[in-house]
Amino acid sequence: MTIAIRTKKLEKYIVIYSLFSLLCLFQHLSFEMGALAVTVLLIAFGVFIPYSEMGVYLFSCLPFFNVMNFRLGTTSLYYVLTGIVVLRYLLHGTHYRLPKKIILLCVIIAATCYNLSATKEYIQWIIRVIPLVLLFREDLVQNHLKEIIDKFTLSLLFSSLWGWLMLIAGTSIYNKGYVYSEGTSVIRFAGLQGDSVVYGIQLALMISFCIVLLFKDPAHRKIRGIAIALMCFFGAMTYSKTFLICAMLELLFIYVYWSRGRKITPKILLLHTAAFVGVAAVTAGFICFVMKSNSIWATSLRARLLSSDTSSGRIDVWKYYLNWSASNWTSLFRGMGFSNYLTLRTFHSVSGYNYLISRAHNLYVETMVIFGTLETLIILCALIIWGVNRYRKEKNFLCFLPLLVLLITGMTTHGHFECNFYLNVLLTMSVAESGHMIAVGTADFTAADHLDGREAQANLSHVLPEEQKSSGLQGTRSCPAARSRSAATFR
Repeated sequence: MTIAIRTKKLEKYIVIYSLFSLLCLFQHLSFEMGALAVTVLLIAFGVFIPYSEMGVYLFSCLPFFNVMNFRLGTTSLYYVLTGIVVLRYLLHGTHYRLPKKIILLCVIIAATCYNLSATKEYIQWIIRVIPLVLLFREDLVQNHLKEIIDKFTLSLLFSSLWGWLMLIAGTSIYNKGYVYSEGTSVIRFAGLQGDSVVYGIQLALMISFCIVLLFKDPAHRKIRGIAIALMCFFGAMTYSKTFLICAMLELLFIYVYWSRGRKITPKILLLHTAAFVGVAAVTAGFICFVMKSNSIWATSLRARLLSSDTSSGRIDVWKYYLNWSASNWTSLFRGMGFSNYLTLRTFHSVSGYNYLISRAHNLYVETMVIFGTLETLIILCALIIWGVNRYRKEKNFLCFLPLLVLLITGMTTHGHFECNFYLNVLLTMSVAESGHMIAVGTADFTAADHLDGREAQANLSHVLPEEQKSSGLQGTRSCPAARSRSAATFR
């Protein structure tokens, strides 16, 4: 029965990824009616796909956000898919604290309604925020984290390949990111994202998700290792310093987490020595190649890393927005508004080249100038309290790696108006909340992955200690599926 279910799901996703390829091909050929027809088919899948797979499908389509329309550069119809997911969620019988979530959404809308002057941008922003609030701690996401991460990774790599082909053909998504060196300019690769910085951050965050599963799902370590290597390759084409820093920290994390708690034996000592020598040799070779090679990639990366302005103008941009906040007392309670923020451009000169820079390029500064200083402090305090409480309960630092990456990348990038930001936050928080779930044995989790919460709880009861069964905590430690079924089982 399980094999039959998996076979049907495999066939289904073969069709879905075939449609993704067809969509990208039609966009490449500027065949508008064909692109629109395929997009409608993908949205139709969102109507008829089983409810339990809606979360997986929503994340699977996310990397193709910018091509889900009839013409590149127009409003994405991914918003329609998001609305379908939300509607099906509301019509579904069981929810986790839905009244409180509705109240929170009403508070958010009331606090930000002054942005209605930018009607289109505000409606799109609300549509992106709604899934973050409503799907948090829901079975649609919480019970399918492994499958979501795997499909999300596959879609990101698949879209990156198509983005690479479209870049070569000159039909890529708009991209204003360049590296200037010795009188020439090189386009910074951005996949299908359209922004090389945001795309690099997405890759760094996805690598962190894969690292979590790398240690928790031994059956697929080789596949995830290959996926991480491919994402590092695409990330290197962005020439993003933030991505390079995050990638190095993540690789260091893999080594530290792998070596934790191991007894020092001759074999382990030999492995550590070999790993150290290997990493040192690769690093030295990489540095020599970048410093001496005349290839376009090495020259461009060298120009980025050795620039006299290591922040690429960000510090001056931050100062501008911070000065605006300091000179406007109203910024304590409300921001400058969507319309002002999205149209504002700051002038900066880097290495003799003049730039008009949009956005704050810092998530924390962006939050403050958009929503206000007081609101930013409230959000930060709420996140800190949530993070501390979750860590005390989960005590699984590995599952907080994506959150750490998200916080680090927030120093150099924006997010509130990017199509993927709030869903990334949702997935990051869901992984941080589910340390005990991901830690369940692979066979146990896989068996429960396609089941309803109560069925999964019953089927996994055999792996629970007797004292846990008697205390009524079946859904809280061994299987997460029942966590959102009842407030009594989630504290």
